[in-house]
Amino acid sequence: MQMLDEAYSNFVNSINSDQTRQAYEYSLTQFLKHCQMDLDSFLRLSQQEISIIINYLVEKKISRQYKVVIFSAIKHACEMNDVILNWKKLKKFIKSEKTDNSINGKDRGYTDKEILKILIQNLPGPITNNHYPSKWNWNKPRDTGHKNQMNAVKEN
Repeated sequence: MQMLDEAYSNFVNSINSDQTRQAYEYSLTQFLKHCQMDLDSFLRLSQQEISIIINYLVEKKISRQYKVVIFSAIKHACEMNDVILNWKKLKKFIKSEKTDNSINGKDRGYTDKEILKILIQNLPGPITNNHYPSKWNWNKPRDTGHKNQMNAVKEN
């Protein structure tokens, strides 16, 4: 029990940010719950048995970024307790997965039109010409510095 307290203390007390600490604690707890073991038991596994990390990362149908958080939490716990693993190899198993989340893998930035629509919907009162400059023409290509595109705009 002494080792468990020390291992957990090494893990938690070496994280400066409260938000990171919460995310890492949650991720590590979920991982250990999945493996049905405590931190002390996990840290005692042999190099070959550590493949449970790979299995966990591969079988989880979650976003790549969430897998990075899980991986970072596990890595931090191991490093703070002097468990040396081939992290470069393990990191190769973090891949984007197709999930039930329809947005996963299709994320993109908002277009100018979408931003304008959001802004207009959140304006108090009626929309007037004072809300945005009349020079904004959403149907013409923007100035990207390319001469051919600028000539096409001037011709229109």
